[in-house]
Formats: sequence, C-alpha cells, structure tokens
Amino acid sequence: MKKLLYRIGKTIFICLLLGEITITPFNSLSFSSVKATDVKVETINEKTMLSDGQFVYGPNVNDFDLYKYLKEKAPHLLPYYNNLYYYSLSPSINPRVILTLLELRNSIISSTTDIEERLKDPLRIDNSGFEKELDLVTTKLNGFFYYILNKYYKTSLEKREDLKLNLNDGNTILLSKNINAGTYALLATFSDLMGKEELEIFNSNLDNKSFYNTYISLFPESDPFSQQNMLDTVTPPSADLLQFPYPIGESWYYNGVHSYSIGGSDRSSIDFSTSSTFPSWGTSTSNSWAVAAFPGTITKHTNEQGVSCGATIDYGDGWQVYYYHLQNIQDYTNNKIKRNEKVGNLADSEAKATCLGGAASGEHVHFSLKKNGALYDVDGSNLSLWTVHSGVNSYETDCTLMYLHRTLRGEEEKKCPIGGTSPNSVNNDGPFGGDNPNTNGTVFWGDNVKDRVGLAEVKNTITIEDTTVDNSKSFIINGNVNKKNELTLKAGSTIYLKNGFKAEEGSKFNASIDVTLNP
Repeated sequence: MKKLLYRIGKTIFICLLLGEITITPFNSLSFSSVKATDVKVETINEKTMLSDGQFVYGPNVNDFDLYKYLKEKAPHLLPYYNNLYYYSLSPSINPRVILTLLELRNSIISSTTDIEERLKDPLRIDNSGFEKELDLVTTKLNGFFYYILNKYYKTSLEKREDLKLNLNDGNTILLSKNINAGTYALLATFSDLMGKEELEIFNSNLDNKSFYNTYISLFPESDPFSQQNMLDTVTPPSADLLQFPYPIGESWYYNGVHSYSIGGSDRSSIDFSTSSTFPSWGTSTSNSWAVAAFPGTITKHTNEQGVSCGATIDYGDGWQVYYYHLQNIQDYTNNKIKRNEKVGNLADSEAKATCLGGAASGEHVHFSLKKNGALYDVDGSNLSLWTVHSGVNSYETDCTLMYLHRTLRGEEEKKCPIGGTSPNSVNNDGPFGGDNPNTNGTVFWGDNVKDRVGLAEVKNTITIEDTTVDNSKSFIINGNVNKKNELTLKAGSTIYLKNGFKAEEGSKFNASIDVTLNP
C-alpha cells in the first residue's frame, strides 16, 4: 500500500506540474495557470539569484564538507545532518542553497536563541518540523527547476507560456520568459509566502536580507553566479556507456522510470529488483548485488552514525550514476571501481535502505543518472543497449508507453515494467550487447555497438590473418603492444574492435586495429 500511494503521489504531482505553472498555497502542491482576466499583473525588475550550474549538487560543490561545516558553524544542526545530506543529495540540490534558505527564512545557521522553537518551523512554512519542511521545499525546488530546464527551455522563446507568481498580498507577478531555472525555482517556491516587497528583497543583490547576500555571507568562498559548471540536458550518453546496475549474466526486473522522489519532475531514475514483486523485508540479499554501470570513482554516502546505504560513481566527463537503498557497500583502492564490480547488496530492511532518509517498501536498488550534477532524463538513453522509453507518468504500467526496447543481430525485443500485465525480467548482456564476458572467449566484431556485422566464437586464442602484417604493425590489447599476428586472450575474455574498423569473421586486415578488453 505504501508503494502504491508513493506512486500515485508522484504521478499526480507530475501530471499537474507539466501543465502551465502558477504558484498556489504552499501546502497544496498544485500547479495551474492563472486564468482570471481581471487579475492585475505586475512585473518586477528580476535579477539572477543563482546560476543553474550552482543550483545542483555537482562539480560546483567541490570538496564542501557538510558535516564539517555544521560542526564549525551550526553545531545545533548536527542532529539534522542526515536530513540535510539526503535532501541535498537525492534531489541534487547544492547544500549551500538549502543552508542559505534556512538562514534567510529563520536565522537557523547563525541564531543561538530559541533554537528549539525555530527548528519546529525552520523555513517558516507550517510548523511541520525540520524533515517535513525540507521535503516540501526541496520537492518544489526540484519540480520548478526541471520544469524550466527540461520543458520550458526547450520551447522557442515566442511560444513560451507566461510565468506568473501569485503572492500572499494578492499581487500577481509576471516573470521574464528567459529567466534561468535556478532563479525561477527559488522565486516560485517561496512566492506564495511573500508579498511583492518581500519578494523584491529576496530577489535583490543589494539588500542584506536577499538570497544573494545571505549566500555569500555564509559561503564567501563560493560564487553563486559561477558559470563553470555548465549543464547539458540535450547530449545523451553514448550508446555503450551504461550497463544495467546488476551483474552481467543475471536477469532482474525493472520498476519503471520515475523522478527522484514524490513530486519530482526530473524522470532520472529507475528501480530494479530481483523478482517481479519487491521481496518482503528480511529476505536474504547476500547474493543480490548492485554493480557499477560504468568504471569510475566511487563515493559512499554515509549517515551521521557511519552507516552507508548509497553511493555515486563518477565516470569523469560529467556523467554520474547514483545508487540508493543498499547495504554492505564495498571499498576499493583509491575509490576506483571497474564496470560490473560490486557496489553493494540490496538492503534487507527499510531502516538500512533509508539510512539517510526517504522511503522504500521492499528490497531493490534506486538507480539515477546525472550529468554535471543535474538529474538527467533517461528517456531515450541506453542501458546494456536497451533503449529506455519513459512513457508519460512515473511508474507507468502501460507497456505501450513505458518499456525497454532493443534490436540486436536483427532481432527486436521489448520488456515491460513491474505493475503491467506482463512484467519481464531483463538479462544483462553488458554495455556492448554481448554474451556474459565471464564465459569462455566470445568475440564480437564490428565498427560500433549498433553495427554488428559478424560473430566469431573462440576459446583462448584469436589469430588475425593479415598478409601485410609485419613488425611495423601493432595490435593493442588493454594498452599492451603485441607486434605479432597472433593475439592470445585469457580464458573468459571478451574483445571488441574499435577505431571504426568494420570486419567479418575471417576478414583479412591491412591496418592496425585497437583492441580493448571489456572493462
């Protein structure tokens, strides 16, 4: 039941959010345009409050240590570290932004008086407590940010709808159509709690009570206007970058595309489990491993008690994958993890699965894609050469709308998500669509992952027949040069031809070939 309500909440929020936008009372979480023609609409001389690249939790955060900052500047917030970390990390919002809002709204960072009362209503919303108000605010920030980033920006300027804010003093404010997503998210989230004068102060770069001045007073080392972290929501990951986040050779079920949390609008995440219904808590998960979708640097996400239930892998060119609801997260030398290596087991209890926060109703891995810190819409992206089709709503169950699809060796396949009439497990063939690389010596020939022109089976040795081969030609295996015309592979290895060289089984080559072992 919890899972069903969770899905319904997400679906309703996104359906409402993707329509025209106007802010209604904060606790209603509804979104629709101002239609009344007799409402007087005013404008404000809006200013950029925050660049889009500084809004997200990405390279812009650098080595900011949230725990260390709280310990030094606001030790009274250390009991709330888990909440602050989770509601920064999962919706991918710069923790400096959240701390700035807490200070601006209720002097939560600097105040040493009446702190218990302040913490009951930290953002001056509805006295619902620290975690609930953080959840509410970050959900709205996320929704408004990705509405602009993923929908509004992708509409030509002349066709963009008006962006109107209803304020609590009865004023309606019209914003410019080229407003940046970070600024819009801040204004739209808090507009119904402010009158026109207060909103103008909030948006000012001069007033001491503005967002900008509060931000730089707390974080003088950080520039909220920095453009160094540029966001790219258009360029997809390469077709062979990502594999499924479970071991090659295993078949798991996917639970559909969804947003980071209830009410999100980013469509960045997919849940995967080992059965067509999430196993009940307490089932042994010692053999249920989430694995690295690509090689990179792994960072554990650990709560105040030293327990880790999430991790992020950074590929190194802006792409990141985020895992949550895990336990027994592994350590690696210099934090370097290879593709298909173990990240952690599926958590076997809700307490372990949500060690930082959030909710989970059964054993599964939550898997999200990010680019430069921005949650990336996975629709159209590939996992182990399966193309993701996201449908209309989060956790869509209609397999004509939400499904996985691939064409491999001339055959089309389609898989349906959990919740539909025929959920299918999906075998992980790896990022190149190959057989299990742990079996003996399968070799795929071709110039790219979408154009396989032949298939050769070998055991331990492959001989390249080339009448022109001599010592001036090189065959490269994982960086090692072999100037012979025979390439010997270890048992169980898989090789892939690169460099745009098209080949069929038995072909003769008259050029050098780059051959790389499967990561």
